[in-house]
Amino acid sequence: MINIFICEDSAKEREVITTFVADYIMIENLDMKIVKSTGNPFEILDSVKEKPNMGLYFLDVDLKAEMTGIDLAVKIREYDPAGQIVFVTSHAELMSMTFEYAVGALGYVVKVNNDTMKRKISEYMAVVAKRFLSGYHEDGQFTFQVDGKVISENYDDIMFFEIAGKRSGKVMMYGRRRQEEFRGNLSDIEAVTDKFLRGSRSVLINVNNVKMLDAIGKVVHMSNGDMCEVSRSGMRELKKILE
Repeated sequence: MINIFICEDSAKEREVITTFVADYIMIENLDMKIVKSTGNPFEILDSVKEKPNMGLYFLDVDLKAEMTGIDLAVKIREYDPAGQIVFVTSHAELMSMTFEYAVGALGYVVKVNNDTMKRKISEYMAVVAKRFLSGYHEDGQFTFQVDGKVISENYDDIMFFEIAGKRSGKVMMYGRRRQEEFRGNLSDIEAVTDKFLRGSRSVLINVNNVKMLDAIGKVVHMSNGDMCEVSRSGMRELKKILE
């Protein structure tokens, strides 16, 4: 999931930007969500602190507030170093200031007309979706497709993966707050990350989320209360690592 934040002091322009973003999420069926749309930069910062995942930010440069959009971007970087920032402005000449502050912006949208703004916003959202919602990643998130929708889950929030049925070609992801079934196999997951250990032929376990081992029952208890069965060899390997 990629959280989206919009900070624009003009209520009318904020509504336009928010509508463009929401429509693109719906049309492209993306695993993105508008978390906050406001003219108050301090509300953005409060939300960023509560949502530590990498975010996508659309920030008006000339905010009528105690800080500019560029100042806000600098603050955002303290909490979200990997955040994707897009500046929105009526004055393209102001964009040279972003280089002085070294905030590493993805780009900017000039308020020329609604059609141009919509096109540029769509382009930047497509870039972020392609970079971070298009396959398995080692940037802290695991992404996959369910019914044509691309879903992203933090590795830290994944308990384990398990083959869904015999010869089904599907894997079940057991997360901290949700379960999702998708097409894939455990070998492909192992090939792109070393964050999981084989508990058996059918299970990949996130060792960091193991709460307790039941060696007699050959069951692993996870931090969210889920349980999974493992083989004897898998139990031995888990013990070695945890000890």
